[in-house]
Amino acid sequence: MDMCMLNDKGIKQAVKKGILAFEPKLREDQIQPASIDLFYEGIDDYEEIKRYPLKRKDFMEDTLQPGYIYDVETTQSIGARKDLWLFMELRSSLRRLGPYIRIPTVMATSGVSSIKYGFKAGFELVNPVENSIKLHKGDKVAQIMCVYEAPSKKELNDDRIYFFKDKSEYRELLELDHGVAINDSSKVHKLSQLGYFSVSKETKFRKGFIQVHAGKEAYVVRKGVDIDFHNKKSLDDVLERVSLPYKLKPGEHIAVDTQEYIDLSDKVGMQFYNLPLPITSNEFFSKRFMVDKDLRMVADGWIDPGYKGAFSRQPKTYYERGVNIKEGDILGYGKLIYFADGVERSYGSNGLGSHYQNSNKIILYPKTEHT
Repeated sequence: MDMCMLNDKGIKQAVKKGILAFEPKLREDQIQPASIDLFYEGIDDYEEIKRYPLKRKDFMEDTLQPGYIYDVETTQSIGARKDLWLFMELRSSLRRLGPYIRIPTVMATSGVSSIKYGFKAGFELVNPVENSIKLHKGDKVAQIMCVYEAPSKKELNDDRIYFFKDKSEYRELLELDHGVAINDSSKVHKLSQLGYFSVSKETKFRKGFIQVHAGKEAYVVRKGVDIDFHNKKSLDDVLERVSLPYKLKPGEHIAVDTQEYIDLSDKVGMQFYNLPLPITSNEFFSKRFMVDKDLRMVADGWIDPGYKGAFSRQPKTYYERGVNIKEGDILGYGKLIYFADGVERSYGSNGLGSHYQNSNKIILYPKTEHT
């Protein structure tokens, strides 16, 4: 079975067919190359994180105080067919400040027929850093990917193969424009040879994953600063550039520049997975922990088709203890999602609100190793 993800064309098709439903209706400017933007409505509930001994501040409405888990409500109700999973990611601008999603599945209405009940889509958001973050209604805070599991078209057409579900149910989803997670290093290498993506340095593939490493610099969020997320121009003021190696203190947040630069065509997106401490690289790829077919597990960070340039990783497992981060450390693993027919609007297109494009970097096609 393949793990598939809808692109922008597939999302529109799913809405038209009633496989996906939104209230208020999905807007054109919400649709990214392979995801849907969600906007902040309000905080529904909150609880203290017991294991983080951070100083408590008076709770303020629409403010993420240090050391709390929040049930965040978005501005829309979402309905989806039961075999179409809605997988959640924070927008990178908020993730860079330290918050993360506790459970990466959307609390949404199950089944499109139930959308009339009007439950707003929500998620659990953790703020473990020693900064308060003020949100405003309508802030772009998260995005959802629409994923499902299905056999290949070749398997569906083979009369000797039987499935638990009727084949027509699979076909309905496969008729939507979508991409497929690449789980084999030889296929990743082939996509590179075809020019569909490239990486700026020698790259090691392992079971289809691309390993990325810490570069020379990073930035940390200044402690005790009150952040107004709505004022994007002020966000740089809370970041402090540091050189590696850097001794990260417990509760401190860091975003580390990678050694690698990437160049993705409109046919390839990249989903990143953290390497959870104290999990080793070998354990990550073991049968017990392997996430080669499940985008819902420990994924953290999505890069859209069409992205070119530098990027950073924000290891979320460093909060609970101090860690010495040095150049060359493994920051995580990227998995390619291949969209055979490309996307309608790739990263950087007008109207998408793309902020991090950097096309001035020289990208070389990688030499590769397979394991």
